[in-house]
Amino acid sequence: MCLVLVITCCSVYVSLFVSSSWSNIKTNSTTETTPRRHDVPQRRLTLPPRNSSSNTAGFVHMGKTGGSTISSLLQNGCNSLSGSCERSTNLTDSPVSKWVEHYYHVPDFWRLPQANHRSFIVSIRDPYDRTVSALLYHHPENTKFYQLQQTTRQQKLGPLAYQCFPTLEAFASLLQRGNSTDCNYPYRHNVIEPSDCSELACATIHGKVRFFTHLFFNYRNIVETKLLLSENNDNGIVTEKQRQVYVLRQEHLWEDWTALNKLVATADDKSNWKEAAINNEANKFQSHRNITGLNVPVTREISQQGRHKLCLALETEYIAYFRLLQVAINMNDNDVADCQRIARQNCPNLNFAVMLRTKKS
Repeated sequence: MCLVLVITCCSVYVSLFVSSSWSNIKTNSTTETTPRRHDVPQRRLTLPPRNSSSNTAGFVHMGKTGGSTISSLLQNGCNSLSGSCERSTNLTDSPVSKWVEHYYHVPDFWRLPQANHRSFIVSIRDPYDRTVSALLYHHPENTKFYQLQQTTRQQKLGPLAYQCFPTLEAFASLLQRGNSTDCNYPYRHNVIEPSDCSELACATIHGKVRFFTHLFFNYRNIVETKLLLSENNDNGIVTEKQRQVYVLRQEHLWEDWTALNKLVATADDKSNWKEAAINNEANKFQSHRNITGLNVPVTREISQQGRHKLCLALETEYIAYFRLLQVAINMNDNDVADCQRIARQNCPNLNFAVMLRTKKS
């Protein structure tokens, strides 16, 4: 059996997709009144082809979903640019670790459509919480508190990217298009253009600006263009692809990880994966990248009106999120209902009933 786990990429890889010289940032200076365009030229990294087998799984790391914690428990938990994985020697390979052949994060998301894995494991989190976390995590005033490693390019781009929305409330107040994903932002995704803050905010939350890596690789992007859970057949009819999906919810990360290992374990796995190994992994969960409780300058504070606008803009993200939950083999009706409960707490103005169809237990 093959499993694929997908995790969104961390900001540390953003620089790999931009030019090596900031002096190449383009500006449009035909007249003094013409807005400046901050264009970050991109270069395509040439990564070697990578084989994948149908009886293995791929781990898909969605950004800000606890994927880094999971990757630390996988034998193959590194992207193509990392070289060999560094793992704790006292960890016993779990059934999931032995099942996962490749790890997919930002540098390797492009490989997903051609991947041969029949199974994929996707790390997920409520869209509202994930979006807010992603915005605040890369805010230039917060990065030092998260001890986030940034390139010189990222340090220079951060103030430009966030000048329109210095706070979460400011960002939400700029979202003027309701639940529409249409934005008047006619620039390439590697362009940061702050002359119209409302349109920049619209483009940012709908995954049209590459600098905001975790928002660029959102649920819609991964589900519709990377995992390709559905496709058009020769008659133009949309059909479900034969890809098995499993999810790991950040809100129940340890419980989902343990349950998934038991679900995919073979007879040999059950005898070799001892209770001691489970306890070691539990300790790893407790210690890995624990940033809860940090007092950062830019916080999650938001008004009721701001939350309302932000939630409306996230409606299509919630649709893609619940689609993942509904096709996930390891989720039942109670699991989906719990995710719906969290979603209603975060976004009480959205109608989640219309996003869900009956799921068999």
